[in-house]
Amino acid sequence: MGEVTAASVVLAAARWLTYVASILVIGHAGTRVVYWRAFRRDAPPGLIDSVERRQSVFVGITAGLLACASIALLLAYSFHWYGLGGFADRVKVGELIDTGWGERWRATFWLALVNIAAATIIWRWRRARTLTSIVIALGVAAAMPLPGHGGSHGVENWLWHAGHMLGAGIWMGTLAGLLVTTRTIWTDAGDATYPLLRRLLGTFSPVALVGAAAAVGSGAYLAWAHIMTFEYLYDTEFGRTVLVKSTAVLITAGLGFLNWRRLTPRAVDDASRRRLRRVAILEAVIALVVILALTGWLSGQESPDTFE
Repeated sequence: MGEVTAASVVLAAARWLTYVASILVIGHAGTRVVYWRAFRRDAPPGLIDSVERRQSVFVGITAGLLACASIALLLAYSFHWYGLGGFADRVKVGELIDTGWGERWRATFWLALVNIAAATIIWRWRRARTLTSIVIALGVAAAMPLPGHGGSHGVENWLWHAGHMLGAGIWMGTLAGLLVTTRTIWTDAGDATYPLLRRLLGTFSPVALVGAAAAVGSGAYLAWAHIMTFEYLYDTEFGRTVLVKSTAVLITAGLGFLNWRRLTPRAVDDASRRRLRRVAILEAVIALVVILALTGWLSGQESPDTFE
């Protein structure tokens, strides 16, 4: 790796927090769609209210997290460019906001504020919840890549980055959202809940496959577009980080495949369901912690397509 400084670590951490919040906001929309498709006709008594309460809390937390992450990203960039004084110097922060990067950052910040307002709507009006969450998810996927590589290489590159974030959110954000908001289906013992879990995961599987295909396909295209040659893949920090990230993605996809093809069909008792849930949690943790941390570090590196 190149030189690791306090500023580069802080900036990577702020990007990671932004990506986590964005993925979870997108995942909330996916969670609502999956749950609605799985239980819209014959949801068990009490299940709807329980899940709706958890989803309302989840969307409120993720909305607040996205706003905090946006502010943290601005402060991290100020620290990166101006040092410790950049945190408290309003003039320098204002100069940063007026740059080209700052213009792109403002789009993400205003979207975070809109998301907070939307969370209030989702909390109060049940009929507007799914549509509002989908609109916000599309906005987050479009705006959040702008302060990174997605906003500095042209419109086509930005669209590919937006598709990459949307796919990752549909895949891993939805899984994380389901683990949190439908927890009772995963954890309550008893024969009556096994069919509910099977139905939930059966509905989630095609959604996850679409999201994974979008995330992996767009990621592979972007990696090649930025790296350009196999030589740069091995000889640059950017390329080596892409290789490590790709390995983590393969591991995550392998865990998802294990759950889909082997553990879900065997979820017929408490022990097998606990095993299924542990693997699902591990899958989500690797994606949200390891892969997104690597993405946050990757976004701060100079890509080979800028060398010439």
